[in-house]
Amino acid sequence: MKKFGFISDIHAYRIPLQFALEDIVTHLDNNWIADLGDITPGGGQEKEVVRLLNKYGVISIEGNHEKEAQRYSGNAPEVDKFLRNLKKYIEFEKDGKKYILTHSNPLSVVAPFDAHIGRDPWRDDSAIKIEEQARSVFERVDYDYMFVGHCHAPLTWELTKEGKVVKFYDQDSPINPDSRYIINPGAVGDPHMTPHLVNYYRPKPNFTSRWLVFDTEDHMIRRFRKEMYKDGQLLFDVPESERGIYLSPEQRKNMVPK
Repeated sequence: MKKFGFISDIHAYRIPLQFALEDIVTHLDNNWIADLGDITPGGGQEKEVVRLLNKYGVISIEGNHEKEAQRYSGNAPEVDKFLRNLKKYIEFEKDGKKYILTHSNPLSVVAPFDAHIGRDPWRDDSAIKIEEQARSVFERVDYDYMFVGHCHAPLTWELTKEGKVVKFYDQDSPINPDSRYIINPGAVGDPHMTPHLVNYYRPKPNFTSRWLVFDTEDHMIRRFRKEMYKDGQLLFDVPESERGIYLSPEQRKNMVPK
Protein backbone atom coordinates (compact mmCIF):
# COMPACT_ATOMS: atom_id res chain seq x y z
CA MET A 1 0.00 0.00 0.00
CA LYS A 2 1.65 3.17 -1.24
CA LYS A 3 -1.17 5.72 -1.55
CA PHE A 4 -3.74 6.85 1.00
CA GLY A 5 -6.83 8.98 0.34
CA PHE A 6 -8.03 11.52 2.89
CA ILE A 7 -11.26 13.50 3.19
CA SER A 8 -12.79 15.46 6.04
CA ASP A 9 -15.73 17.64 7.04
CA ILE A 10 -18.39 16.34 4.66
CA HIS A 11 -21.20 18.01 6.62
CA ALA A 12 -23.92 15.80 5.16
CA TYR A 13 -23.63 16.86 1.51
CA ARG A 14 -23.85 13.86 -0.81
CA ILE A 15 -22.79 15.37 -4.12
CA PRO A 16 -19.45 16.89 -3.01
CA LEU A 17 -18.62 13.62 -1.27
CA GLN A 18 -19.37 11.63 -4.39
CA PHE A 19 -17.13 13.91 -6.46
CA ALA A 20 -14.30 13.46 -3.95
CA LEU A 21 -14.56 9.67 -3.64
CA GLU A 22 -14.87 9.10 -7.38
CA ASP A 23 -11.77 11.21 -7.95
CA ILE A 24 -9.69 9.72 -5.14
CA VAL A 25 -10.09 6.12 -6.32
CA THR A 26 -8.67 7.07 -9.72
CA HIS A 27 -5.41 8.05 -7.98
CA LEU A 28 -5.04 5.07 -5.64
CA ASP A 29 -3.49 1.64 -6.07
CA ASN A 30 -6.20 0.40 -3.67
CA ASN A 31 -9.23 1.97 -2.03
CA TRP A 32 -7.66 2.89 1.33
CA ILE A 33 -9.52 6.10 2.20
CA ALA A 34 -9.94 7.76 5.59
CA ASP A 35 -12.58 10.29 6.60
CA LEU A 36 -11.37 12.58 9.40
CA GLY A 37 -14.76 13.46 10.85
CA ASP A 38 -17.74 15.81 10.79
CA ILE A 39 -20.01 13.99 8.39
CA THR A 40 -22.84 16.10 9.84
CA PRO A 41 -24.63 18.57 10.14
CA GLY A 42 -25.26 20.77 7.09
CA GLY A 43 -26.98 19.35 4.03
CA GLY A 44 -29.18 16.89 5.88
CA GLN A 45 -28.08 13.97 3.70
CA GLU A 46 -26.66 11.82 6.48
CA LYS A 47 -28.15 8.58 5.14
CA GLU A 48 -26.81 9.18 1.66
CA VAL A 49 -23.38 10.12 3.01
CA VAL A 50 -23.20 7.05 5.24
CA ARG A 51 -24.13 4.81 2.30
CA LEU A 52 -21.38 6.32 0.16
CA LEU A 53 -18.78 5.95 2.91
CA ASN A 54 -19.77 2.31 3.36
CA LYS A 55 -19.81 1.69 -0.40
CA TYR A 56 -16.22 2.88 -0.75
CA GLY A 57 -15.07 1.17 2.45
CA VAL A 58 -13.99 4.46 4.00
CA ILE A 59 -12.45 4.33 7.48
CA SER A 60 -14.20 7.06 9.49
CA ILE A 61 -13.13 9.07 12.53
CA GLU A 62 -15.47 10.72 15.01
CA GLY A 63 -15.70 14.51 14.65
CA ASN A 64 -16.97 17.03 17.16
CA HIS A 65 -20.34 17.14 15.39
CA GLU A 66 -20.71 13.37 15.61
CA LYS A 67 -20.50 13.60 19.38
CA GLU A 68 -23.51 15.90 19.30
CA ALA A 69 -25.35 13.86 16.66
CA GLN A 70 -25.13 10.70 18.77
CA ARG A 71 -27.34 12.40 21.35
CA TYR A 72 -30.00 13.19 18.75
CA SER A 73 -32.93 10.75 18.76
CA GLY A 74 -34.09 11.61 15.24
CA ASN A 75 -31.27 9.86 13.37
CA ALA A 76 -32.15 7.08 10.94
CA PRO A 77 -31.17 3.64 12.35
CA GLU A 78 -28.36 3.16 9.82
CA VAL A 79 -26.95 6.60 10.72
CA ASP A 80 -27.12 5.82 14.44
CA LYS A 81 -25.30 2.54 13.90
CA PHE A 82 -22.63 4.30 11.84
CA LEU A 83 -22.10 6.98 14.49
CA ARG A 84 -21.82 4.43 17.30
CA ASN A 85 -19.09 2.55 15.44
CA LEU A 86 -16.90 5.54 14.62
CA LYS A 87 -13.29 5.41 15.74
CA LYS A 88 -12.12 8.25 17.97
CA TYR A 89 -8.69 8.12 16.36
CA ILE A 90 -6.40 5.69 14.55
CA GLU A 91 -2.71 5.04 15.18
CA PHE A 92 -0.46 2.79 13.13
CA GLU A 93 3.11 2.33 11.99
CA LYS A 94 4.27 1.80 8.41
CA ASP A 95 7.80 1.63 7.05
CA GLY A 96 9.19 2.82 10.36
CA LYS A 97 6.95 5.91 10.50
CA LYS A 98 4.28 6.62 13.13
CA TYR A 99 0.87 7.86 11.99
CA ILE A 100 -2.14 9.26 13.82
CA LEU A 101 -5.50 10.09 12.25
CA THR A 102 -7.80 12.29 14.30
CA HIS A 103 -10.44 14.95 13.71
CA SER A 104 -8.88 17.75 15.70
CA ASN A 105 -5.67 18.49 17.55
CA PRO A 106 -3.77 15.25 18.32
CA LEU A 107 -3.16 16.57 21.82
CA SER A 108 -6.88 16.30 22.52
CA VAL A 109 -6.41 12.54 22.08
CA VAL A 110 -3.04 11.81 23.63
CA ALA A 111 -3.00 14.50 26.36
CA PRO A 112 -6.64 15.54 26.90
CA PHE A 113 -6.06 16.74 30.46
CA ASP A 114 -2.81 18.60 29.88
CA ALA A 115 -2.81 21.82 31.88
CA HIS A 116 -1.55 23.84 28.92
CA ILE A 117 -4.53 23.07 26.71
CA GLY A 118 -7.02 25.91 26.80
CA ARG A 119 -4.37 28.52 27.38
CA ASP A 120 -2.53 30.67 24.85
CA PRO A 121 -1.57 29.91 22.15
CA TRP A 122 -4.32 27.31 22.12
CA ARG A 123 -7.39 29.23 23.19
CA ASP A 124 -8.92 25.79 22.75
CA ASP A 125 -7.58 22.39 21.75
CA SER A 126 -9.67 21.90 18.64
CA ALA A 127 -7.73 23.08 15.61
CA ILE A 128 -4.27 23.79 14.24
CA LYS A 129 -4.40 27.10 12.39
CA ILE A 130 -1.22 28.97 13.21
CA GLU A 131 2.48 28.14 13.34
CA GLU A 132 2.69 28.42 17.12
CA GLN A 133 0.01 25.76 17.50
CA ALA A 134 1.70 23.47 14.97
CA ARG A 135 5.06 23.85 16.69
CA SER A 136 3.53 23.01 20.07
CA VAL A 137 2.10 19.79 18.66
CA PHE A 138 5.40 18.80 17.05
CA GLU A 139 7.17 19.38 20.37
CA ARG A 140 4.75 17.34 22.47
CA VAL A 141 4.09 14.22 20.38
CA ASP A 142 6.37 11.98 18.34
CA TYR A 143 4.20 11.07 15.35
CA ASP A 144 5.80 11.44 11.95
CA TYR A 145 2.51 12.02 10.11
CA MET A 146 -0.55 13.58 11.73
CA PHE A 147 -3.72 13.80 9.65
CA VAL A 148 -6.37 16.16 11.03
CA GLY A 149 -9.55 17.90 9.91
CA HIS A 150 -11.87 20.30 11.71
CA CYS A 151 -10.72 23.77 10.68
CA HIS A 152 -11.56 23.23 6.96
CA ALA A 153 -8.22 24.71 5.91
CA PRO A 154 -6.15 22.73 3.33
CA LEU A 155 -2.91 23.08 5.28
CA THR A 156 0.33 21.16 5.51
CA TRP A 157 2.74 21.94 8.35
CA GLU A 158 6.25 20.51 7.98
CA LEU A 159 8.82 20.35 10.78
CA THR A 160 12.21 20.01 9.11
CA LYS A 161 15.19 18.16 10.52
CA GLU A 162 16.69 21.57 11.35
CA GLY A 163 13.65 22.49 13.46
CA LYS A 164 12.04 24.93 11.01
CA VAL A 165 8.23 24.91 10.65
CA VAL A 166 7.11 25.36 7.03
CA LYS A 167 3.52 25.99 5.97
CA PHE A 168 1.97 24.93 2.65
CA TYR A 169 -1.54 26.19 1.91
CA ASP A 170 -3.71 24.35 -0.62
CA GLN A 171 -0.80 23.14 -2.72
CA ASP A 172 0.99 19.93 -3.57
CA SER A 173 4.12 19.47 -1.51
CA PRO A 174 6.95 16.93 -1.41
CA ILE A 175 7.33 14.50 1.49
CA ASN A 176 10.79 14.74 3.02
CA PRO A 177 11.61 11.49 4.89
CA ASP A 178 13.61 13.50 7.44
CA SER A 179 10.67 15.81 8.26
CA ARG A 180 7.48 15.40 10.29
CA TYR A 181 4.05 16.59 9.16
CA ILE A 182 0.62 17.80 10.22
CA ILE A 183 -1.72 17.49 7.23
CA ASN A 184 -5.29 18.76 6.84
CA PRO A 185 -7.08 17.78 3.60
CA GLY A 186 -9.53 20.69 3.85
CA ALA A 187 -13.29 20.29 3.78
CA VAL A 188 -15.41 18.30 1.35
CA GLY A 189 -18.50 20.22 2.46
CA ASP A 190 -19.39 23.08 4.76
CA PRO A 191 -22.27 23.41 7.26
CA HIS A 192 -23.33 26.69 5.59
CA MET A 193 -22.35 25.88 2.03
CA THR A 194 -25.62 26.59 0.25
CA PRO A 195 -27.06 30.06 -0.45
CA HIS A 196 -30.24 29.61 1.61
CA LEU A 197 -28.25 28.59 4.71
CA VAL A 198 -25.59 31.30 4.83
CA ASN A 199 -25.83 34.16 7.28
CA TYR A 200 -25.38 37.87 6.65
CA TYR A 201 -21.59 37.56 6.93
CA ARG A 202 -21.54 35.43 3.76
CA PRO A 203 -24.60 36.27 1.68
CA LYS A 204 -23.03 34.89 -1.51
CA PRO A 205 -21.04 31.79 -0.62
CA ASN A 206 -17.83 30.82 -2.34
CA PHE A 207 -16.86 27.26 -1.60
CA THR A 208 -14.28 24.86 -3.04
CA SER A 209 -14.45 21.21 -2.03
CA ARG A 210 -11.03 19.69 -1.23
CA TRP A 211 -9.41 16.29 -0.63
CA LEU A 212 -5.94 14.77 -0.90
CA VAL A 213 -3.86 11.71 -1.68
CA PHE A 214 -0.81 10.93 0.44
CA ASP A 215 1.60 9.27 -1.99
CA THR A 216 4.48 7.48 -0.27
CA GLU A 217 5.66 6.00 -3.56
CA ASP A 218 6.35 9.34 -5.25
CA HIS A 219 6.86 11.11 -1.90
CA MET A 220 4.15 13.72 -2.51
CA ILE A 221 1.12 15.20 -0.81
CA ARG A 222 -1.27 15.67 -3.73
CA ARG A 223 -4.21 18.01 -3.27
CA PHE A 224 -7.36 18.04 -5.35
CA ARG A 225 -10.24 20.48 -5.47
CA LYS A 226 -13.54 21.23 -7.14
CA GLU A 227 -15.17 24.64 -7.07
CA MET A 228 -18.76 24.27 -5.90
CA TYR A 229 -20.05 27.85 -5.53
CA LYS A 230 -18.81 31.14 -6.92
CA ASP A 231 -20.52 34.34 -5.72
CA GLY A 232 -23.52 32.25 -4.73
CA GLN A 233 -23.80 30.55 -8.11
CA LEU A 234 -23.91 26.79 -8.20
CA LEU A 235 -21.23 25.17 -10.38
CA PHE A 236 -22.40 21.57 -10.41
CA ASP A 237 -25.48 19.69 -11.56
CA VAL A 238 -28.13 18.82 -8.99
CA PRO A 239 -30.86 16.21 -9.48
CA GLU A 240 -34.37 17.58 -9.23
CA SER A 241 -34.95 15.56 -6.05
CA GLU A 242 -32.05 17.36 -4.30
CA ARG A 243 -32.62 20.92 -5.48
CA GLY A 244 -34.02 21.96 -2.12
CA ILE A 245 -30.70 21.10 -0.50
CA TYR A 246 -28.30 22.82 -2.86
CA LEU A 247 -30.27 25.75 -4.27
CA SER A 248 -31.87 28.82 -2.76
CA PRO A 249 -35.59 29.34 -3.48
CA GLU A 250 -34.72 31.98 -6.09
CA GLN A 251 -32.21 29.69 -7.76
CA ARG A 252 -34.67 26.82 -7.81
CA LYS A 253 -36.99 28.97 -9.91
CA ASN A 254 -34.54 30.74 -12.17
CA MET A 255 -31.19 28.95 -12.35
CA VAL A 256 -30.01 26.22 -14.68
CA PRO A 257 -27.01 24.51 -12.99
CA LYS A 258 -23.78 24.64 -14.97
